[in-house]
Amino acid sequence: MRIKAVFALAALPVVFAACTSRQPAVKAPVNMVIIDPGHFHAALPQKGMLEGVCDTVRVFAPEGPEVQSYLSTVASFNGREQDPTSWVEVPCICQDFLDSVPQAGKGDFVVLAGNNSKKSAYILEAVKKGYNVLSDKPMAIDEEGYAKVKEAYALAEEKGLLVYDLMTERYDVLNEIVRGIVASGEVFRSPLDSVSMESVHHFYKNVAGSVLTRPQWYYDVTQQGEGIADVTTHLVDLAFWQCFPGEGVKAEDVVLKSASHYPTTLTPAQFKASTGADSFPSFLSGCVKDGNLEVFSNGEFSFEAKGVPMTIAVRWDFEAPQGTGDTYSAKISGKEAVVEIIQDESTGYVEQLYVTASDEIVAKVKECLANNYPFANVIPSEEVPGRWLVDVREADRPGHEEHFNVVASTFIGYLGGARVPAWEKVNTLTKYLLTTSAVSRVRSGS
Repeated sequence: MRIKAVFALAALPVVFAACTSRQPAVKAPVNMVIIDPGHFHAALPQKGMLEGVCDTVRVFAPEGPEVQSYLSTVASFNGREQDPTSWVEVPCICQDFLDSVPQAGKGDFVVLAGNNSKKSAYILEAVKKGYNVLSDKPMAIDEEGYAKVKEAYALAEEKGLLVYDLMTERYDVLNEIVRGIVASGEVFRSPLDSVSMESVHHFYKNVAGSVLTRPQWYYDVTQQGEGIADVTTHLVDLAFWQCFPGEGVKAEDVVLKSASHYPTTLTPAQFKASTGADSFPSFLSGCVKDGNLEVFSNGEFSFEAKGVPMTIAVRWDFEAPQGTGDTYSAKISGKEAVVEIIQDESTGYVEQLYVTASDEIVAKVKECLANNYPFANVIPSEEVPGRWLVDVREADRPGHEEHFNVVASTFIGYLGGARVPAWEKVNTLTKYLLTTSAVSRVRSGS
């Protein structure tokens, strides 16, 4: 099996290698740069080729297992039997890797996914060097990071650059359908009553058939971020995107009401199973209690957005029960209809979408789906009277990992001249204002 990735560790010139020819989505192929890839998400945009992007990818990172994991993942994409990619990775691995990043050419962009305490500074530095930025969440985990993100967005606007949050959950078909239903005035005929969303994740899991090895810093909330600053970015993004389609949610439109957090406790054996380390590192010594590690990865916060009460919650367990995985639930309530995503034992741990409403309203839902999602069937739920299942076959639901390449393609389209929705920047800044304010509140005890 031929592996096409090139791992060149020697010092590199600041010019990019010649690109192979493809029909680009932008006027000319642009260059992709990877900076300090510390999370497996860094590789996922490259799970497929990106039209209009040079096949040669420059990688700037310190020496360590994280960059090697990224390179190995891309090599596995190149070497797979079905639809292999053809990325050529050119790493620059050194201590001053950030200084080695060259000034950007027109349209060039940086992909960021890794240690979240560094991400806001990386975003700002990339923009200063003329790069567009495609960043994995969260862009900021505290108020200091949020200030850097705000500065980066302002500077990007001055330079005509794009900073874009890698929000994959918008591309989940059930989330798209929820947005369509909520946007239908014939279904939600009056303002929303309430919104609640919860995500449950697991530290120890399989990714692409292999146990995911977490870096030790992943368990340090000053580096990874608290739970309410991390996964919640997806949930707040969905709440804004689904409940106020096409509208920007400004800082003055939200009021933080409450926030709380609590730890997940890991034994030394669990930490070793996840990281490979025989003991807790010294930087986590302050988080060790009775010999076990406490990670503040759980919590919730409540706020109002344009007058609508919303509650966002996150929980991290060590490992999912046998045969299950990460789960997501959501409930959007109006005067005449309730839309829910449920993923628990009752659904076999498969996400399912339900609508509870009168027959008249359900008829409108069917009409909406027939025009936009003809593969979705609306059938009565046997468990709850008045509740209907919006049934979408799993075959019609691309997996989470596939969404990264789709988001990246959307981003490339924006670089090529497609119009970025005006609400993107507004919603992103408001989202991080909320999450980082929630962190400040729980840490201050107010």
